[in-house]
Amino acid sequence: MLPRPKLEEASLTSKQFPWFCVDRYTIKTRDELFKSTLSLINILMNELNKANEMYRPNISETLLIDLLYAALNVPAFSEQQRWRLRKAASTTGAKVRMSPLAEVWPFEVLGRKVGIDEDVVQKYAHILQSHPANTSKDTAFGEWTALSNEALGLQTIGQIGTHEMEMLMGMLGDVLPQSL
Repeated sequence: MLPRPKLEEASLTSKQFPWFCVDRYTIKTRDELFKSTLSLINILMNELNKANEMYRPNISETLLIDLLYAALNVPAFSEQQRWRLRKAASTTGAKVRMSPLAEVWPFEVLGRKVGIDEDVVQKYAHILQSHPANTSKDTAFGEWTALSNEALGLQTIGQIGTHEMEMLMGMLGDVLPQSL
């Protein structure tokens, strides 16, 4: 078990990482930080689930909440990654309101704009689901990928964001009426 200061340092690291430098770090870097954060949440959950309170004097649900909220606010984490973090935090995570589409969010970088109504997101998900490039009609967005996982990991956040935006605009242009 990591001591409390190490868990607090992990939370602070995610807050202080230079996320705005999107052309300086890769998807792989982001994913490594995500895996570490998810691992810390899992470790903390295991400790919290132990019956003996004396065994975990420095471990509390407050520490889990702090770590979870810091992780959920990492700008580079995808909607799907945020959903996985919330799920890992079990009942504590269940208190966090999240779109049901987060579980199937198809983008690595593009995320929801804060304050956009869920109905609007659902409408565009339906439009994307109906696109001819979609290989599966079984999920909210369908299944389509921009790059292989190997190629994806080597790209920077900025490169993938640009690629996803171009792909999204192209797909929407294919299915929306030209008068919009």
